[in-house]
Amino acid sequence: MKRAHSIQTPRVGLVMADRTPEPVLARALPEVTRDLDLRDTFDRMLHDHLSR
Repeated sequence: MKRAHSIQTPRVGLVMADRTPEPVLARALPEVTRDLDLRDTFDRMLHDHLSR
């Protein structure tokens, strides 16, 4: 059975080690980045990389 390919938005993930106690930066990073819109930055970086 063939599946139709749908266009998906690229996703960037972050993996952090499970440590106790949790490092302050590891806790703060998801909170800060949640409020940022990095799509334009990643689009520009990808365009620059592919145009080389």
